[in-house]
This record gives sequence, structure tokens and C-alpha cells, in this order.
Amino acid sequence: MLNSNQAVLSYLELIMAAPDVTPKTKRYAEKAVAHVRSSTMLVENIRRLLASRSLNLESMKSVNLTNAIARSERELRAFFPAKKITVRVPPDPVEVDVLGDSVAEYLVLNMLVTLVKLDLEEEVVINITIRKTTASGHEFWTIRMEDPNSQLPPGFKDDDFDSVHSKDTSVSVKITGLLFSKMIADSLGGRFDAQELVRQGERRGAALIVTLRRAMPP
Repeated sequence: MLNSNQAVLSYLELIMAAPDVTPKTKRYAEKAVAHVRSSTMLVENIRRLLASRSLNLESMKSVNLTNAIARSERELRAFFPAKKITVRVPPDPVEVDVLGDSVAEYLVLNMLVTLVKLDLEEEVVINITIRKTTASGHEFWTIRMEDPNSQLPPGFKDDDFDSVHSKDTSVSVKITGLLFSKMIADSLGGRFDAQELVRQGERRGAALIVTLRRAMPP
């Protein structure tokens, strides 16, 4: 399936790059790219989830997420060529070393892609904040991503991931990325939350938050 998707992406990229392609056709191709890449991510989600389940907390390798977060804007534009995406990161980057190997890097990308999919606007702005936290004697890094235009599905609650899909299959499709983020974070010994942002009594976007075990220096 991944090989087939890659072939489709190659043809779509040729269509978008053709000098005689019409703006309407190019828009259709750009939307098709987003759907194909989303399909590919679903397969990758399953593979990464299985990989995370085989990891042992005591033997997990560390990974630096600073670079992964820095290049996220470029990767998101490849996923959604029809959207104008801006990712705002802290002005003074810190070294975010966490336990989880490449699975943790993929988790961050999956969260960002999910946030963009929940934003129906053509221009997307995501604000990322990072802070160090402590719980149960362990140190963690908490990464928070906010989009003022993203909307969680109606009736969604961040503490009810496991049963929400049984109530409405259309909601289940929309929150697949959220479900995988939670399962992967749990496997890495961390925590994942999705929160609805409310200002002055109105829905004002969504925030995705992941907390991962900090990798201690040797």
C-alpha cells in the first residue's frame, strides 16, 4: 500500500508541475495529495504503534525533538500543498531530549498533521510551546500545540478516547490521529491530551499536548 501511494504521489506531483495545468486542476491535485499522504500516515501509525509497544522503558534510546519540531513546517507543507501553514516555535530553542527513539519524532509529526486536518481554513497558524515538568519523581518535556481555528469533533472529550468511536463512526474517522497519538504516548511512558480552547464562552480552536519522559544526560 505504501508503494502504491508513493506511485500515486509521483503522478500527482507531475500534474502539479506541468506548465499547462489549469489552476482548477492543480487545486484538485493538491487536495488529492493531502488525502494520499493521510492514507499513508494511517499505515505508518499502525507500524509505529506496534514498534512503540515493543519498546522497553528501561532500554529506550533518547532522541532530540528540537530538530524535528524545527523542520515540521516544511513537512506539513508537503502534506498539505494547498494550505499556507506557519508553525511558530519558541524564539530560544531548547534541547528537547526524550525517550522514545524515532517513534517520538513521528508522534510529534502525527500531532501536527492531525491539528491541520482539523483546521478547515486555507491559512493555518500553529503555536508551539515547550516546558519542563516533573511527576512521580521523573522529569518530562511537555510540548503544547495550539491552532485557533482547529475544531475537535462535537461531543469529543479528551478523557473518552476509547468509547468515542463506538458512538459515531464519522467522529471516529476524524479523531484517528488523536487516538494513535494517545496510544503511542502511553507506550512511551508519557501522556497525550486534546483540549478545546474556549474564550469568552465560545470555541476558539484546539490544543494538542504531549508529555514525554525526559532523557537524562549520560
